[in-house]
Amino acid sequence: MSRDTAADLVVLLGSSGLGLSVGGNLFAGPALEDDDATVPDTAAFVFQSGGDPPQSYIGRGRQTLRTTTCQVRIRSAREDFQAGQLLALAALDVLHLAPLPPYVRISVSEGSPSYFGTDSSDRHWWSFTVDAEFVDLGMPGTPVQATTTGAWEVPGNLSVLGSLSAAGVDLIAELAELRARVAKLEAKLAGDEQ
Repeated sequence: MSRDTAADLVVLLGSSGLGLSVGGNLFAGPALEDDDATVPDTAAFVFQSGGDPPQSYIGRGRQTLRTTTCQVRIRSAREDFQAGQLLALAALDVLHLAPLPPYVRISVSEGSPSYFGTDSSDRHWWSFTVDAEFVDLGMPGTPVQATTTGAWEVPGNLSVLGSLSAAGVDLIAELAELRARVAKLEAKLAGDEQ
């Protein structure tokens, strides 16, 4: 299952001692240009902006390694360029390689936040990209059904051809053996009735 990585990073930044408070001057989502009345000039915004396709993960079941990409945007008042730049650098340092379970790695893609100039209210803006990787355990409790062809199907057009194992047991081989035994019993019963 996907995660709300932006919300997780917001919580991490809010607890980092940078003077950012969730809902006060730290938000999960993009900044609105016309927010002067409700958001302080010095603020941070984190939002998901994509990611890599899920990759098969060596393990049991349908585990995949997922990478979610987030943008972190920092702004400061027009009179306080230096404080804004220091906040952007500090936020980058907090997030890069941060230990945040269940993520296996959080990394920043740039060496330094990019400065984007000022907005229509003359506030300074910086931005950097964060990639957060986690192992998705799949959909627990999803029923798996055997078909008459020996394939395994999960609702949602997923089928497994070849091998399927649990606890070191090849389930497809076990099913084939069970089907053969049932066929022998059916044949035996059919022969006894005639």
